[in-house]
Amino acid sequence: MQFYGKIALEGSESTFEQFSAPLQRWYQVQAHSPEKDCFSTVFIDIADEKKSELEDFFNVNLDLLFIADLDGNFLKVNKEWENVLGYKESEIENAY
Repeated sequence: MQFYGKIALEGSESTFEQFSAPLQRWYQVQAHSPEKDCFSTVFIDIADEKKSELEDFFNVNLDLLFIADLDGNFLKVNKEWENVLGYKESEIENAY
């Protein structure tokens, strides 16, 4: 709330992206002060856009990329694993 209080006191505005861990969603947050000591916020769900950004990053990168959990399980790999090592994504994902 300190951040929003500053916007209300200064009569300023800010737009930023924030991840909500409890909801497991990304949001674009628009905070605006229409007059001193007041503020409004708009939360726009951008989870689909973030997922698309990740997919694009994975698909265009020529390095062997992966996302793993804390136990070492491959949750996601890019197509270069198949191009370089011959393993299909489905063979690697959810494997140690």
